Parts: sequence; structure tokens; C-alpha cells
Amino acid sequence: MALTAQQELFCVRYIARKFNATDAYQDAYPKASRAAARANAPRLLANDDISKRVAELFDAAAAADGITPQRVIRELGLIAFQRNKSLYRDDGTFKPPTEWDEATDATVAAVETEEEFAADDSEPEESREPQAHGGELKRARLKVNIVRTVKVKRWDKLRALEILSKHFGLLKEDGPHQDRPKIDTSKLTDADKRAVLAAARRAIVGPST
Repeated sequence: MALTAQQELFCVRYIARKFNATDAYQDAYPKASRAAARANAPRLLANDDISKRVAELFDAAAAADGITPQRVIRELGLIAFQRNKSLYRDDGTFKPPTEWDEATDATVAAVETEEEFAADDSEPEESREPQAHGGELKRARLKVNIVRTVKVKRWDKLRALEILSKHFGLLKEDGPHQDRPKIDTSKLTDADKRAVLAAARRAIVGPST
């Protein structure tokens, strides 16, 4: 069913308003009160034709911004397979953000830098400055040590792995596990089954003592 002009405007404004249905409703129906907009907006979204149009507009907007399913999966892959060594140089020193590659940059959620200042125990450096009226001004400069601590928070690796696993059906028993060996248990004897279970137990908890 074709949408009315106001329904189409609601869909457009819903995307533009970053999925604020109440604001979008008032844009499309300017005479509606805030309370009416809050009550009626969910009903519009429940309409199949409107929800379909919203999805079309969202896909178009995402494509225009270069957001594709392939890009989303790639970004998740960078997070899922992140390695801590990418944050360090070969000599073990921490890389500043300007040295991160694209993969490392994608995995970092936040960086916190803490600095502590402590006076050096060595003797202060003294200097003398002649004064215009005669005499000298004596200055003593203390040496200060700066201890900088950098804390890096990275996006959740396990969460990214979980999302990818669900996408590829790896968490389903009936999923397409190409690398999973197929075993016909109907041909195993009771002794064979006990041996398999014992081997599995040793692999998980270690040998019994």
C-alpha cells in the first residue's frame, strides 16, 4: 500500500532524527501535541509498510556513507582477532597513536594518560644572574622526573567473536561446521564410547591423579 505524504515524511524524519520516533512524528504532523506524538509514533512504526520504508531509507543512507555488511564484518574481524603486540614497538616501548595501523586503531576504545611529577634526589642546578643595580641573583633549579602511564581500553574481543560466531552459525549444533569431523557413533561399541569419553575428559580437565 502506498504511503501518504505525511507517512513518507515521518519515515524520512525518523532516519534524520536518529530514530527518535516522537520528534519524527511531530515533524510529519506539526499540529500533534507531544503526548499524542509519543502515543502514535510507535503505532506508525508497527505498520509493515512504514517499517519496510524505514528499512529502505536506512539502507540507502548507510550505503551513501559507505556502511555495508562487508565493512561491518571486517570491522568486527579486526576487533575479534586483535593482538596486544600491535600496540608495542620491537623494543617493547608503547606506540603512540600516530604509529598505529588501521587494524590497531579499530580495536582501541579509549586511551588514558596519567602523569606524575616527582622531584629528583640529585643536587639542584644553580645559576647566577647579574643584576642592573649590582650584585647577583641566585637561582636554583630542581630536576623533576615525569612518570607517564598510558592505559589503553580495547573493544570487547570475546563479544566480537560471539557476534561473528552467531553470524556464521558456529554456535548452532546444526550449523555448517566444515572442519568438524563426522563420527558415526552407531558403529562404536560401548568400550569405544567409554574410551572416547575418557579421552575427552583428559583433554578438558587433565589426567586424573
